[in-house]
Amino acid sequence: MRMPRDAMAEADAALRGGDPAAAERVLAAHLEAAPDDAPALGLLGTLRARRGDLVAAAACLERAAALAPRDAAPRFNLGNVYRHQGRTDDAVAAFREAVALVPKSPQALTGLAAALLDMGSAGDPDALKEAERLCRRAIRRKPGLADAHNTLGAVLKALGRTKDAEAAFRAALAHAPRHAPTLSNLGNLLSATGRQPEALEAYEAALAADPDNPDTRYNLGNTLFELGRTAEAERCFRAVLALRPDHRRARHNLLFALCHLPEVTPEALLAEHRAQGERLTAAARSQARTGHPNDPDPARRLRVGYLSPDFRRHPVTWFTERVLAHHDPATVEVTAYAHVTEPDDLTAHLTTLVPRWRDVTRLSDEALADRIAADGIDVLVDLGGYTRDSRIDALAFRPAPVQVSYLGYPATTGFPAVGWRVTDAACDPPGAEALYTERLMRLPGLFCCYAPPKEAPPVAPSPAAESGRVTFGSLVNPKKLNPPVIALWARVLEAAPDARLVVFRTTLRDEALRRPYAEAFAAHGLGPDRVTFGWDLPDENHLGVYARVDACLDTFPFCGHTTTCEALWMGVPTVTLAGRFFAGRMGASLLPAVGLADLVAADADGFVAAAARLAADPAALGELRVGLRERVRSSPLCDAAGFTRHLEAAYRAMWTDWCAERTP
Repeated sequence: MRMPRDAMAEADAALRGGDPAAAERVLAAHLEAAPDDAPALGLLGTLRARRGDLVAAAACLERAAALAPRDAAPRFNLGNVYRHQGRTDDAVAAFREAVALVPKSPQALTGLAAALLDMGSAGDPDALKEAERLCRRAIRRKPGLADAHNTLGAVLKALGRTKDAEAAFRAALAHAPRHAPTLSNLGNLLSATGRQPEALEAYEAALAADPDNPDTRYNLGNTLFELGRTAEAERCFRAVLALRPDHRRARHNLLFALCHLPEVTPEALLAEHRAQGERLTAAARSQARTGHPNDPDPARRLRVGYLSPDFRRHPVTWFTERVLAHHDPATVEVTAYAHVTEPDDLTAHLTTLVPRWRDVTRLSDEALADRIAADGIDVLVDLGGYTRDSRIDALAFRPAPVQVSYLGYPATTGFPAVGWRVTDAACDPPGAEALYTERLMRLPGLFCCYAPPKEAPPVAPSPAAESGRVTFGSLVNPKKLNPPVIALWARVLEAAPDARLVVFRTTLRDEALRRPYAEAFAAHGLGPDRVTFGWDLPDENHLGVYARVDACLDTFPFCGHTTTCEALWMGVPTVTLAGRFFAGRMGASLLPAVGLADLVAADADGFVAAAARLAADPAALGELRVGLRERVRSSPLCDAAGFTRHLEAAYRAMWTDWCAERTP
């Protein structure tokens, strides 16, 4: 039989020759004859981890660790594998074992700090404090260890100490200028603090050092997406998935990005989501529930669960807070499943509105599904879809008999575990069923209920009354701005030659970020005398910006929703173009509810005509402004009690349907 050292030497030679696949084959063949060779198991596990086969890697490394109780290496490598699998508690345990064996190892200390960072990012502040101490111990042991400085920077960023975090990242790069993980993390910090051009440079440098790093390319895609460079972001996310097909966040962000691209048809969008649904279904098939013990009594009190990453200061909460407050406890018992990585004062308030609040940030998808099932939820409502930090993948395990997509995502989920979608007849008119894998539950009237912000200033006088010219405005996220939108807005300004346009967003404070938009408008003959950009917040409240705007112009294929509601509350009407699917039809639902159906255009010509009518009569626009807030207040858009009764009736209808299927 070949001696272990011979197999290891042959595997090492294959690795030095650039053939890791051959090294794996050598080790696998050797382990058939010598299954208890811990070093060979450790090396095979490491190679499989590099290849992305984390399940097989973990199995090898777990076996190696069991066979070599005094060896820190397999525990250290196992900790890294667990981190990539999202098994944070297991990763911390593995790294603690490694540190116990080699307490002075700066690498082991840094590994444990990184795992504790993951734990701290999920809501454990003590873990972050311990992680900082460990990083500083590692740096004292080895001041030139870039990984330790980099992890310290990430910990300090999580603690909100952004200046200290940047200093730590810069220290890492002083020791290792091409350290790709640090460059990527620095890019994240710069992007989060509004320094996107610098962030892009950091990501590009990281990719130059490590071209096949999927996480760096993912981070680059996120920043491009936020900047409205959505087609480039799409290419980044697809490149990530080519490198790592199981990169869930990239898959989610790709789907969400596609909702913003005007060249993507609703049919193509359905196909992309359906493919994701098939992946989720296949991944969870062996553990998905095939039956539920819930009592199929159609008239009993329902247990309703809401699952969201956005129970915080977030647009989704502006439309769920009053629903949670108005649910009838005699009809439904509500449980909130909150994956909130950065809770705030509104999070604390929401906990008081529901009987049961579950913090699920540290639960795996399987554990989350088990928690929901154990709570006996009858109707589970996902509010996140494929948005940031969403936990929709857990629904593939079918933890509740009735699973619903609602509010937070503008397209189909694409997989059969989600049986229903809540909508209305304006957002999804007859025939829209062909664009969904879910059954549509159309509410009477609106699909949502708005909670006007308490901090909203009074409605300001019409700016046209002072300037003599109408000012159109937009406060939408730049990711919704695209060349066809800019071309249509240019047609509006051509039809209303005395009007001007202001595009407002705090991210536009950087001239490098404004330039592409200014150039796009200039290509249509519109200079700074007609189109201006704003980024300064009056009194730190973005709603004050509406004092500068007479009317808003909407975007497509993804129109405004929260911004349209805010504009209406501030006395500012919005002209919208009804699109082909939900993402572009929310305005078509909102505006008729407040008596502004004439501002919903069926095509581009109608959009231009509607906007031109507003610009031609500043006096009428001013009169509308004065009474619009009260009109909104008394409309179905703000009728929380009535809306919640409609929503409860919808849940009851879905539940009754499920009960009928189970009753002989």
